[in-house]
Amino acid sequence: MPELGMKFSDRDELKHMLTNYAVSKGYSLWYEKNEAKALLVRCSKNEKWKPSCPFRLWASPMNKENSFQIKSLIDKHNCARQQKLGCLVTYKWIGKMLIPDILERPKFSYRKMAEVVRKDYGLKLLRVNPGSTVLIETNHTPDATHYFKRMYIFLKSIKDGWIEGCRRVISVDGCFLKGICRCELLTAVGRDANNQMYPLAWAVVPVESKETWMWFIDLLLEDIEMGDGRGLTIISDQHKGLMEAVKERSPSCEHRNCARHIYANFKKKGFTGVEFRRLFWRAEKATTDSNFRSYMREIRTMSTEAYEHLIERDPNTWCRAFFEPQTCCDAVENGISESFNAAIVEARKKPIITMLEEIRLYVMERMYNQKIKGHKWDMEICPSIRKRIEKMKEEQRYWDVIPSGEEEYEVKLAHEVYVVHLESKTCGCRAWQLSEDYVAVWFKTSMFGSCYRYPVKPINGANMWPDALFDPILPPRRRRMPGRPKVNRMKCPTENEGKHKINKTGMSISRCSNCHQEGHNKRRCPLLKEANKATVSEGDVEEGVSQDGISEDGVNEDGVSEDGIGEEEAVEEGDIEDHQEDEIEQQEDEIDHQENHHHQHQPVFFQHFVANKRRLPSKRIMKLKLRKKVVTKDGSGESTENPVTINYDKCVLLGLCQIL
Repeated sequence: MPELGMKFSDRDELKHMLTNYAVSKGYSLWYEKNEAKALLVRCSKNEKWKPSCPFRLWASPMNKENSFQIKSLIDKHNCARQQKLGCLVTYKWIGKMLIPDILERPKFSYRKMAEVVRKDYGLKLLRVNPGSTVLIETNHTPDATHYFKRMYIFLKSIKDGWIEGCRRVISVDGCFLKGICRCELLTAVGRDANNQMYPLAWAVVPVESKETWMWFIDLLLEDIEMGDGRGLTIISDQHKGLMEAVKERSPSCEHRNCARHIYANFKKKGFTGVEFRRLFWRAEKATTDSNFRSYMREIRTMSTEAYEHLIERDPNTWCRAFFEPQTCCDAVENGISESFNAAIVEARKKPIITMLEEIRLYVMERMYNQKIKGHKWDMEICPSIRKRIEKMKEEQRYWDVIPSGEEEYEVKLAHEVYVVHLESKTCGCRAWQLSEDYVAVWFKTSMFGSCYRYPVKPINGANMWPDALFDPILPPRRRRMPGRPKVNRMKCPTENEGKHKINKTGMSISRCSNCHQEGHNKRRCPLLKEANKATVSEGDVEEGVSQDGISEDGVNEDGVSEDGIGEEEAVEEGDIEDHQEDEIEQQEDEIDHQENHHHQHQPVFFQHFVANKRRLPSKRIMKLKLRKKVVTKDGSGESTENPVTINYDKCVLLGLCQIL
């Protein structure tokens, strides 16, 4: 602990002591001033602009000796211990604390040292929660080094609660870890009596594949004692490896595919629009085979390809008309797994052991809170189920009920007629939404209490974990993912709809008025850019005189021969300007002629002339020559009666030679 007047050999020694103090006490210290001759330390960095904690330490070098001394200290704290040390715990500090390990393993990096598992986390879980399943697998290297491969956790209290109070429905999903270790987290989530998520098991695997899903499903079925999956319903997305694993490892279970993912793929195929969306969701929610076929006929009328696409996806996996009624669950979306993944999104950014501990703490706290909530309910049916029943009662108040016997009735609304058996709790509509005393026992508060009857046992901190009986397990080898590292999940286009802004996904993009192609406008038309480049290059060639433009008879297009002598002996300045204007007018007439006879759907390229703004090199050279008084040896140029004769073409050629 820091004390007033304490001396240190240098500033680094004082900072090392402050780091040890912050770690042991759990205070969030930070350096307000960190200079060579001054050090000011405060507490509660989150409140740096208005610090509420009075802790303050000031230290500076001594004048008469080479020491660093604490000269001012207020050692009082009124802040909560956050255990978030931030910038104090550096790799340098970790290295000093792990010197023995560094000497034993010189190839350790700082990043790996912070994640080395020195204690047996799985063994501690098994001791505190007996009956749980904790499995850790490693990869072995020739030098006897153990690297983490995968880990599976299923706590005994969660298992007992699911067996006693939950329906036999499990949602499975996988998500990426966002930390240094680019692994994936596989999760299995059930549903309690209030139709809320009930986390069951989770596992860390290197990659989501058929092999890892088979490994996860084998352990899951063994823990819940479901054998080949008979009587079990599994809801998942359309991951190819997952679908094949369920088919092989649990052939007798009912496998449902998330309808939201099916509809997203349906839209990607081009079947968009309000009518396609309406018919798809009506077909998905149809509870009878006749209603389903009616909606599918409407889809086939609109598009045969859309109908065939949905039939290929096997309606038995995404339509309620073909679901087993024994599960008492009409869910066809995997949103409950997405909810659990979102609840642990911050934990997924941390190292593996830290993440698993935060997941365990989240589940333990949730089990307790749900148990307290259930004790406060004074109704027989859970609240969310009660709301759903009241909504259905409001919608069904216009139905006519015709009795047939003591336990049989016929209900009718317009052309819809169904038979209801109260004793067997069945209805011809297969909606399974009977009210009051005929609600399934799975939705009652008594079953909700059974789910959360068994609490998850707490465990001591890492300093109390037993030493492992085997060599330490290193983090998994870093696997570089393709592309730029991403943190946020890639959302479906239908998820990007804002509250105050319409979604532009799928809308028609801009069309170019020049080439009539989509994806750009006239300003960025590639054809127009190429035409402009060609025009500029042609203008550069016309401005100069090159050897390539000389014809077979030795005279080029400008009338200049190879020896620089023009066809005419002399050209006056006015004649030069008239000649240039005639050429420009002739080119403009040619462009107008092309524009009038061009096809209306073909792009038109307009050439931009700059002759009126920029003098040609030949004209500029001529002007410079005429500014000076020219007197030849024969006396020409001395008077207007004896003027000098200038060969224009020869001057142009000589001027270009000087420039080049």
